[in-house]
Amino acid sequence: MTYYYMIITKADKIPLFEGVVGISAADYTAAYNWVVTYGQGYDAATTSIYLRLVDTSEAGVRGIATKTGVGEPTDATIAAGADGSLNAKVKLLTSQIDQLIKDLGPYTAVQYQVVSVSTTAVELKGSTTRLASRQKLVVLNQDGSITLYVGKSTVSSTSFLKSLPAASLPYEEKFGDIPIYGVVASGTINVLVVELGYV
Repeated sequence: MTYYYMIITKADKIPLFEGVVGISAADYTAAYNWVVTYGQGYDAATTSIYLRLVDTSEAGVRGIATKTGVGEPTDATIAAGADGSLNAKVKLLTSQIDQLIKDLGPYTAVQYQVVSVSTTAVELKGSTTRLASRQKLVVLNQDGSITLYVGKSTVSSTSFLKSLPAASLPYEEKFGDIPIYGVVASGTINVLVVELGYV
């Protein structure tokens, strides 16, 4: 068992700080004296102390079994849905928001080139290397008569993810930083490849 404490303002009962008493003794008086001495934000004139005896495992699940109560700045980001301190959950939330902004926001990086595609599969990328932060790949078959086949490295005219007939509309997909290849059944064509992502 361990004591969980909260510092509350006397005037309007607003919680200022919460945490776990930094001694192992499950003794109310000892716990109270510890908070008076070491409790962050405690002022006898303006604040009160709330003490509650909890099981150690319960304190951990509630994210209060740390020195600061809400977790340490060094707490690692937790997996979605996992138990953890408030700091760890805030880190997870901010990383998810950052990714959402990237997914929905305007792109800040672009590269493009015309790629010559023949009967041997070639990677479709906007430069000599893929855009590291690529979020979207745009492929345009510029040929007037030959179909382009798009897929993984083993793509062929009979096994493909997408076929782009001659003079078709551009093909756009959120492939991310994975290699995508193109091939034709015969001949050679020019394919415009545009990669969009973030700096």
